[in-house]
Amino acid sequence: MKKTIEKELISRMLELNSLVGSVENMTNEKLQDNPPRHYRLKIIHSLMKSLGLTCSLNDLFSGKFINQSFEKNWSKIEEGISKFDNSIVDSNNRYETYTAIHNYNSLFKYRINLEKLITHNSGVYVASNNFKYPILITKKLNKSIIKTSDILDEILGCFLNPNKINYTKKELIEKFNFPDVDLSKIDIDWI
Repeated sequence: MKKTIEKELISRMLELNSLVGSVENMTNEKLQDNPPRHYRLKIIHSLMKSLGLTCSLNDLFSGKFINQSFEKNWSKIEEGISKFDNSIVDSNNRYETYTAIHNYNSLFKYRINLEKLITHNSGVYVASNNFKYPILITKKLNKSIIKTSDILDEILGCFLNPNKINYTKKELIEKFNFPDVDLSKIDIDWI
């Protein structure tokens, strides 16, 4: 696996969200007839299991997976935030569960919106001269947005995997029923 588990999880959550649009529609029953979506859901469940996240998808998206035992990991989250901007970290603050849930929820909603911006022209492969300018302008703007999204993924990753648990793809397949599939091929076959 090229990405860390938490970044892979974030990536798959964003993909499935863009395909399905609502957490309520992210169920095996609703997605079983759509292999690209269903495999992404299976991957999400496998990655959650590997990180010890035993919550619902709704709780994963909203941050309600965070519980009281999570408070001991707040310093790891602050460490991730300080890599972005040390001036906003106040180590004198005492964070409680509801604060962490709110922070995660707010940042993840923002990340979903960033993904919409980044992928705005993702379906455009050819454009004539008269229509290329918006595509070229947004492509250039997106370069800086992508850097921002990478930083945000690091911070969100601290919430999802504060202990930096990691497994190889082989271990994920063997221990957590990670689907050993080629999503690109499944996507192409489905089109």
